[in-house]
Amino acid sequence: MENSRRQFLFGSIQMAAWYGVFQLGTNRKAWAKSIRLTAQQWADQIAQLASDVTAGRLSGEEWQSAIERLHTRIPLADLIKALDVDRLVRETKQPQERLAVVQDVPIPLTEPQHDQTFGHKLFVYRRGDSTPPHAHNHLVSAHLTLRGNIRARTFNRLQDLERSILLQPTSDRSVGPGHTVSMSDARDNVHWFEGIADVSVTFDVPVGPITPKKKYGHPAQVWSQIYLDPTVPARGDGNIDAPLISFEDAVRKFA
Repeated sequence: MENSRRQFLFGSIQMAAWYGVFQLGTNRKAWAKSIRLTAQQWADQIAQLASDVTAGRLSGEEWQSAIERLHTRIPLADLIKALDVDRLVRETKQPQERLAVVQDVPIPLTEPQHDQTFGHKLFVYRRGDSTPPHAHNHLVSAHLTLRGNIRARTFNRLQDLERSILLQPTSDRSVGPGHTVSMSDARDNVHWFEGIADVSVTFDVPVGPITPKKKYGHPAQVWSQIYLDPTVPARGDGNIDAPLISFEDAVRKFA
């Protein structure tokens, strides 16, 4: 039951790297203002950026900035069509728990072998469905909202304590179509998502493992993730000493 729940929530993640062609030596302002991308160009750029962050040519935070800009360069209608979102939403079978349903989706790469270097997943939320709060080790990711609205709560990971992680709340907002929520070690390492429309859909690109030499105070529990409870009372300085919890406890409390 434990393994099936985990597989249902997160799918068969083949995490390695994902990103798009982002040359640090070019003028970034000119890059941001360039013409809109086709779905294939967008996918190829994701693959290149994945290679760059995995190889250390981009830092995690640089990758966040670049993927957020990249996602603004493809019309959402084109992306929704390329990913066959309407069909996938129709065919989605929701679990008994209030969890987002996760499904791997193909993307139109010029070189299909690059498909193995990064994750590409749709998260489908009913109203009230969630992705429970969790931290990440050796990973970057970015969720692009395609449909509906998601309540996105994010936190910086300040310090790994003995049985908890010290968090700094950074955002609690509703994000709609076209908005990207990304994470790295440096920024918003912890996130928690909840569907607040009848149906909401995000497209997630996880990349990892990255920074293999980095040491963390806590090992990841599953798929580079660490579940925790950020709902405990904040300290006097506003930071949160969030206790670690199991995946099962996260499902019981947040789903």
